[in-house]
Amino acid sequence: MSDRLEIWTLGGLTIKRGKTTLDRLVPHKAAALLVYLACTGRPHPRRVLANLLWDESPELRAMNSLRVLLTSLRRELDPYVTISRETVVFNQVRPYWLDMAVLEEGLAPVRLRPGSLCPEEVARLAQVLSLYRGDFLHGFYLRGSRTFEEWQVLERERLRLQTLEALHQLVAAALALGEYQAGLEQVGRLLELDPLHEEAHRQKMRLLAASGQRHAALAQYDYYRHLLAEELDLEPAAETTALYQQIRTGEQAIASTPVPDPAAALPPCPYHRGCRLLAKMIGPFSLARGPSRRAWLRPCIGTRLWPWLVPLAAANSRSLLWPGCCPSCTRKRPPTPDC
Repeated sequence: MSDRLEIWTLGGLTIKRGKTTLDRLVPHKAAALLVYLACTGRPHPRRVLANLLWDESPELRAMNSLRVLLTSLRRELDPYVTISRETVVFNQVRPYWLDMAVLEEGLAPVRLRPGSLCPEEVARLAQVLSLYRGDFLHGFYLRGSRTFEEWQVLERERLRLQTLEALHQLVAAALALGEYQAGLEQVGRLLELDPLHEEAHRQKMRLLAASGQRHAALAQYDYYRHLLAEELDLEPAAETTALYQQIRTGEQAIASTPVPDPAAALPPCPYHRGCRLLAKMIGPFSLARGPSRRAWLRPCIGTRLWPWLVPLAAANSRSLLWPGCCPSCTRKRPPTPDC
């Protein structure tokens, strides 16, 4: 439909209505509010939205600012936003398209039914993953809106981890089906998102070896070993080194890798691999509550530790201190290291 609203959030923010791009017509915070309403898909009290966008301002000033903002939003996108005296909600009855919603809908069958993928499923999954052009709201920043920033970061990491998991399954399927070039392209995307993803490096080594590029497979191991030593001062896992030895001696067979557990799509667990920094940080986090907890997490945003701290951001109990999301980490709380 010519009047359809399109909201592109992956790799940046672009808002279109029909053929008209609204980025410059809609104020920055109005665009943020529209994205928040569309992504959450439920009514929100005005006070909550005022705190979302002006959490550093007094409540009365924030409510007045929200009133002005809603007037601007109604002027440009009246049919798509339903505004009452108490709540604001995105009107999902109107024709619209939201890239992150399409991405999640396309990934849902794979997440709900992990296992080997047939060629048709591989093609559909590859098409869906093409929507992921970059991080959620990349380059989009609101001054004086810490609450919105925290929501934005959590959504960014959630979508990023879902994409990593799907790419991981796609690469495993390509190896099983003998589609080595396609697998190399997808594992390249995976390593762009997470350069330290060890299973992805092993997958690339297998793909290179299976496609007759033995020297390139060995070089991939050397590259990862140097990268891991430089970034985390660690050595590759025994499984990775064993694969390297198999390829070096010509013992590596062309075989498919097992379909991974969803947790395998996560970055290497920093605590399990010996990162004492995270263990030291766990202590202050366990005592933090409310704003103090968010303040404690803020310096970690964007670091390599952040994906592992995301599940902790919403934790309300010490029992949730350590989510155990790494297959190797079965304990709820790691012991205090001998530092």
